Amino acid sequence: MIDRFASPAALAALTVLPPLAWASFRWQGAAIRFSDVRLVLSAGRSLRLRLRWVVPVLRLAALALLIVAVARPQRQTGMTPISSEGIAIQLVIDRSGSMAEPFASGDGSETSLTKLDAVKKLLRQFVLGDGHDLKGRSGDQLGLVTFARFADTACPLSRSPKMLVQLAEQTRVAQERAESGTAIGDALALAAARLKAIDDDPRQSAEARTDAPRRAKAKSRIIVLLTDGQNNAGDVDPMQAAEVAKSWGFRVYTIGLAGAARAGDPFSAFRQADGVDEGTLRRIAEMTGGRYFAASDAATLHDVYTTIDTLEKTTLSAPESATYAELFAPLAASSLLALAADLLLGRTVLRSLP
Repeated sequence: MIDRFASPAALAALTVLPPLAWASFRWQGAAIRFSDVRLVLSAGRSLRLRLRWVVPVLRLAALALLIVAVARPQRQTGMTPISSEGIAIQLVIDRSGSMAEPFASGDGSETSLTKLDAVKKLLRQFVLGDGHDLKGRSGDQLGLVTFARFADTACPLSRSPKMLVQLAEQTRVAQERAESGTAIGDALALAAARLKAIDDDPRQSAEARTDAPRRAKAKSRIIVLLTDGQNNAGDVDPMQAAEVAKSWGFRVYTIGLAGAARAGDPFSAFRQADGVDEGTLRRIAEMTGGRYFAASDAATLHDVYTTIDTLEKTTLSAPESATYAELFAPLAASSLLALAADLLLGRTVLRSLP
């Protein structure tokens, strides 16, 4: 079924077919003269004579099919939403030693994950969706930075949510003594630099060209920074990194995780007192136009990601772009077959004189 022609102007060439058909059947060509053909007429017409119309019809059919093929008939195969606004999101996750502490579920169940395991689980739901409150971020560019004493790019900015989730699953709590520490400032600065690089990366520019008009360039860029500690390592002060993010127009949402007190642990109270630096995280968020969130269990953390998901929506315009499959190949092949049959029959069984 043909839904449209990509080059409909080519169909105007079909108007030459009626004059050609009239000329083909009117033109008698050369003939052999006889004084009297009554005896020949009484013999009747042979099968070859009765089928002589086949050759000009094949020739006209070949030309008609070729003209339609040049017009590029297409069939609609689906609809693709046109993205009018995309968001670039840098997720920044603390993987320092304290992230191995237990983290309550918050839903009344006895199951308890470590902080990092809970974060990875909810990050997956935030990126891919959970079928309920979180719809996923399939229309956005997503990147992941992890940090302990050092900040690392775990996943560069990409439009592949599944790849980010796979790389996030490989994140482990820092175990080595050389990795001990929490470099919040370095991680925030690295995330901001990755977002700024979108403007300068030729690969991003090429992607924007090839995706147009399906996807538009990211109009909003945000950082979601999650930690359970205080900045005690690295070369960049967190507030300096926040100033850089602000100057580049990036909003920073900060999340502070409180640990779960363990029964029978006499040092639990000290760990809580030396926990999240809420003051710094709150100032970072306020300076950049974001918000600070505190999460004491997995259920609260889920609510935090749901709130950020609501605040930072990817807007898709109502119109959709149709996708089409080309249908010219069968028509072109049929035209060649008709032309081949014309040449074969016209020079063999349906050959005419002279």
